[in-house]
Amino acid sequence: NAQGKDISYNFFVDNFDVDDSVDLGGIPQYRAVLAALSNYRVMPVLAFDRHPDHNVAALDFVKSRPGTDVGIRLQMVDIESYNLTKSNLQALWADLAVAKPQTVILLIDLRIIEDPADAKRKVERFVASFQGDFPGAKVVVSGSVVPASIAGLLPTNSTAHIPREEYKLWRALSSTPDFKEVLFGDYGVVSPEYSDFEMEPEYISSRAAPKVFYTYSDSFFIARGRRFKTHKFRQ
Repeated sequence: NAQGKDISYNFFVDNFDVDDSVDLGGIPQYRAVLAALSNYRVMPVLAFDRHPDHNVAALDFVKSRPGTDVGIRLQMVDIESYNLTKSNLQALWADLAVAKPQTVILLIDLRIIEDPADAKRKVERFVASFQGDFPGAKVVVSGSVVPASIAGLLPTNSTAHIPREEYKLWRALSSTPDFKEVLFGDYGVVSPEYSDFEMEPEYISSRAAPKVFYTYSDSFFIARGRRFKTHKFRQ
């Protein structure tokens, strides 16, 4: 798409939430996605336990685009033990030495944060070791407290103030000298477990209710209304 030439900023592209069984004309899915976005300033994402062609496609993209940055996406299971993950990272680094990206960015994706203190300890322990073994790479930490269903935070016809544990974790992390360069990755108000709502349009008003998120300081203010069908659209 020629419009891509008007986009001046870089952005990561991953297919984490798309099932590998989705077929794109016989072309491996992530390779097809990167090809479709080749006119944009895309930063591909490497990861573990993906389709066999995923990392190969990402590295091929970097090789074809000198000066491209690349991300490495880790989840909570990957940061449980640095020693176990280190060998996988070393294998990626060997491939990266050939692909020659401009910058490598480690994306620590905590997804839903259920135990903030435990998550902080694991991130600190992992990042301290990572920075010692892989100097020059950047680190981003992201996560959220927003579940897949907003009902997990508050019932209908109510309001709530919810701590943004991911922001508090990052702020505590970056306030210490060893981690002051760690960057904040923000899910905003979209849950990491987001999925498209599949329902016939005529049934949506009987199930859906309005909601508003407002971010202030290190909290969310959330207001949730009642079903559109019974309480209409002027709530």
